Amino acid sequence: MDRKTITQGLTKAANSYFLRRGYSCTNELGIAKWGKYKVDMLGMNMRGDLVICEVKSSVADFTSDDKRQKWVNYLPSCHRFYWVLTEDLAEKLRPHFPRFAEHGCGVLVLDRSTGYLRCIKPARRRKMLGKEQRHIIIRLAWRAGDVSKRNSRRTRIFLEDTTQ
Repeated sequence: MDRKTITQGLTKAANSYFLRRGYSCTNELGIAKWGKYKVDMLGMNMRGDLVICEVKSSVADFTSDDKRQKWVNYLPSCHRFYWVLTEDLAEKLRPHFPRFAEHGCGVLVLDRSTGYLRCIKPARRRKMLGKEQRHIIIRLAWRAGDVSKRNSRRTRIFLEDTTQ
């Protein structure tokens, strides 16, 4: 199976996992200016708790982000951070789990027998700065708008005169 298909399946599973837990989920959200950091999935519940999921489909995918420590920069932008992995990839990345735990990161694994995500390492809840939380919530609201610069072009509207 190709990486794109695996990534799409894992993202869908992460959405389902957090939707069942009362989170609203947004995929591919930029959390920094100019798209410098883009998370695979960000969820927010009614209390304003934010969870970030980073989906990894292969060792190469993980290594490319890990070398730059990109994921560490996501931590101030959420209350909880999870890795979403396949069972095979979780086995290969097991040596990294102590480092994940050091940073309070959790691990969700797609169970091949049930088709559901299973939490094998819960994420530790961290405090967020109020201004960082506000920044992320504003980004979510902007992204959720029906019409924004992001998804619409200037459009000409001609109304026929119906008063005659």
